Amino acid sequence: MKHLFFILIGFLPLKNVFAQDSSRVRHELGSKIISLTVPIQVYYSIADQPNFQFVNGLFYRASKRRMAFRAILNYSENKTESFYWDGDQIGTLPSGFSNNQDFQIAIGGQYNLLKSKEFLYAFVDLYYRNLSSEGELSWYEQNLDCRFFAKTDQAGLNTGLGFKVKLFKHVYISPEIFGDMFISNTSMVQYSKVDDSESDVFYSTLNIRPVARLFLTVSF
Repeated sequence: MKHLFFILIGFLPLKNVFAQDSSRVRHELGSKIISLTVPIQVYYSIADQPNFQFVNGLFYRASKRRMAFRAILNYSENKTESFYWDGDQIGTLPSGFSNNQDFQIAIGGQYNLLKSKEFLYAFVDLYYRNLSSEGELSWYEQNLDCRFFAKTDQAGLNTGLGFKVKLFKHVYISPEIFGDMFISNTSMVQYSKVDDSESDVFYSTLNIRPVARLFLTVSF
């Protein structure tokens, strides 16, 4: 009986270790596999990013109980082209293309909506985005062509729902759907191909658009 008592005493520290383990901070690191952005009408009708993007970001998440801190770092180089909305008259808006360097950093938090499951969560991210663009624009009716160089600073808030699904041991996928609310300031310099004249343009955009994306992470 005495030996059994000492054996039980010896197991007490192990019990505390397991109890602490259930509430420890769990870390995840991974990548943004794919994102789908609904385009919005921007100045000169040049899309500011492709509708689909693949493997263009890093994702980090630190979770404890039902709450988590998260950070996202994105970078991509892409080419976008002009697009038109129904009702626009062809010829009154320019056609063209833009080569872009797109950098974005975000930090935020999430909360599991189910008490005993990680499957469903709500999240909020605050982000800053810097976009450098250069390309060409052409107006058919005005017989006018120009080159342009633009810089955009954008600040925004993403909020929505996510789903954490376990694929294998320590491997998860997290699809998310959310609203992207932002304000952006763009400065642009245009050079006419006809007479090489220069013009400066500045504009601001306040908008919201729906976005979907998929993260793949490994826990450690």
